[in-house]
Amino acid sequence: MTDVVSFALPLQETRCACVFAENPVWLVGYRYPMITTHALTSQAETYNMLKPLTWRLMTTGTKQLLPSTGKLKKSANPPFDAPAHHAAVPYMQKKGYWTAESEAWNNPRGEFDDMRVAEKAKGKSIKVDKWPAF
Repeated sequence: MTDVVSFALPLQETRCACVFAENPVWLVGYRYPMITTHALTSQAETYNMLKPLTWRLMTTGTKQLLPSTGKLKKSANPPFDAPAHHAAVPYMQKKGYWTAESEAWNNPRGEFDDMRVAEKAKGKSIKVDKWPAF
């Protein structure tokens, strides 16, 4: 499954609508909630947005998510759809969510994203066939 959709994971669910512990089902799981922002959003703004948002998710829960995928510790680790924002990494490290494996996944993608943003600022673009295969 992860060969087709890298940010998905096999998920055996035991508690959601019409699913019970006695009869679990396999689903395609996603590491969500995923908070996204533009790469040019400042580190301070991103970090300061994460604090109340994660507090809200941790204290009141997320009713729309499946119980097992709604845990921030799970959703805070790659693979993601895009690299983690530079301000998100220290926040997740402080919370104890970020691992060495997270860093190894994120660094090359973040470096490529930084280079892409810098090239765009110069008025250049990178052809899709030149993008690295991660």
